[in-house]
Amino acid sequence: MKEKWIRKLIRWLEKKLPPTDQKPIEESKIEEQAQSTEPPLSYSVRDILYCNMPVEEEDLQSIPKGHETRPYLVMKCGNHGFWGYPMTTTHERYEYDEKMIYTQIEKTNGIQKSSYFLFVPAVYVPNDHIVSFYSRIDRSWEKPIDKRIACQKRQHMYCQYISFHSSFSLTCGDIVQLKNGSLAFFHRQLANEKNIVYPFCKHPRSKASIQVIFHRQIYWIDGLHTLNVSDTEMALYSIFPKSTIDKVLLMIDPPEQKKKTRVYKGPGSSSPKLKKMIDPKEISYVYDPGTVLEHPFNHKQFIYFFTHQSTHYLFPDDWNIKGKYRLIQESDHLYQPIAIAGEEEMERAFRHFQYNNHSYSWAMKHVCAEYQILIKKEKEQEKTDIEPIYEDSETMVDLELPKLKIRTKIGHVQYGEGIVTKLDGHKATIEFTNGEKVLNWHYLTKSGKLYLLEKNIQ
Repeated sequence: MKEKWIRKLIRWLEKKLPPTDQKPIEESKIEEQAQSTEPPLSYSVRDILYCNMPVEEEDLQSIPKGHETRPYLVMKCGNHGFWGYPMTTTHERYEYDEKMIYTQIEKTNGIQKSSYFLFVPAVYVPNDHIVSFYSRIDRSWEKPIDKRIACQKRQHMYCQYISFHSSFSLTCGDIVQLKNGSLAFFHRQLANEKNIVYPFCKHPRSKASIQVIFHRQIYWIDGLHTLNVSDTEMALYSIFPKSTIDKVLLMIDPPEQKKKTRVYKGPGSSSPKLKKMIDPKEISYVYDPGTVLEHPFNHKQFIYFFTHQSTHYLFPDDWNIKGKYRLIQESDHLYQPIAIAGEEEMERAFRHFQYNNHSYSWAMKHVCAEYQILIKKEKEQEKTDIEPIYEDSETMVDLELPKLKIRTKIGHVQYGEGIVTKLDGHKATIEFTNGEKVLNWHYLTKSGKLYLLEKNIQ
């Protein structure tokens, strides 16, 4: 309300007061002081000159030493000085549309700093403040500089800004001001002299809304809310950084996900391989296929199938219940064998792994053949008498495999003492102090990891 009242007052004063041809008082004083001096060098528009800052002596004392001289971009030449914009390396407190990077300057201490043009109200620099020539920009700089100056003119209409008077057009990502004073994100121009814009909102309208920060305030742009406005119904107000533009465009125009399709080219034609298959000749076995491995820290169990290039191909034991059939690759060699998977479980896994489109499907056929050979040998061995594995001692007694019964007290090298609660072929459910485990007692006994502590409990 105060700003509107001040604007009305200024307009009323401009109408009532008689026009004058005199220059502003401050500018006239500077011109009078510079009339007796000649410029140290000739200069023109687009030159960058090193100059002493044109400020009062008392203001100069508050400026840090070494910063009272800075480059200025010449925008308009006068008889005894020029109008231009200063440059600085301390640009962080200025908005994106108030500055433009020029180059990187390397200081004497080796630190690199970026030098920026500052588009504050135009500064008049008398000739006696010019120190030396610094550089010159070419005409390609005029349009981007004029675009930022146009933004400042729109935001600060009562301040003096000087431009190159070049023509530029709106581009995607510009911020425009509509007739009602609201802001919008300019997207593109249509053929019928209309433009598609996305208005700024103070709150999200839908799930397609994205948050943006402009002049330290939060706005929302909704990808489903667009307006069609003509050129006369909007004007350039500001510009967004490229990172913000990319974020908004990703929501407005999401990239299309192309589906990969196979094209049959006919007999004799070669098509590129989608996946590199593992050669069965390159696989090896650290454990027998079907060995159940357990990690010593997280106690997760996996079924071992084969090893390729020092990487184990394992199947998580709980995935069998979930119906997920996919091998994982693990290079950690801390796993310890604790059991052997059942035949039905292995046959079901082989059916999935051999015929699915995986890089290991070809190798899995050879692993299946190796597993069948091991099962055949194991069945033949079961027909023969099994010799006792352990010798009698004070704590350990012979564990003859056929004589294992329920409530037998046994010991495990990792889980400690336990009691057999259920028997199902080669699998035994054993209750340990830290929980119940289902183990292949036949395999663990032969490998020396399971032993009998005492005779059967009656």
